[in-house]
Amino acid sequence: MNLLVNVGLLPDKQALMDRLDSLPPVCPVRIFLGLKCAFCGMTHAFIHLLYLDVREAFAANALSIPLAMGLLLWPLIWKFRSRQAALWGLLVLSGYAVLRNLPL
Repeated sequence: MNLLVNVGLLPDKQALMDRLDSLPPVCPVRIFLGLKCAFCGMTHAFIHLLYLDVREAFAANALSIPLAMGLLLWPLIWKFRSRQAALWGLLVLSGYAVLRNLPL
């Protein structure tokens, strides 16, 4: 991965994360309720995945890894799509959003 940074194909990860952290939050759930939705932290997580840092991606948002795998397998998922799978996905997202806001 350092090779891609060194030849200019990818920006420095820390500089990219610093730039991202300087932006205000855009999630309405976070802004108005102060809670993290199921997708909060996903941008950070995908940047970590871009640099193959799976541990940090999981720490930013635990759903980032299954979501990234789902995006990679999208053609296969699309072929066998169903309403039941969509409902299960919605249930998982909702459950994760609730669990990540519980005080530990």
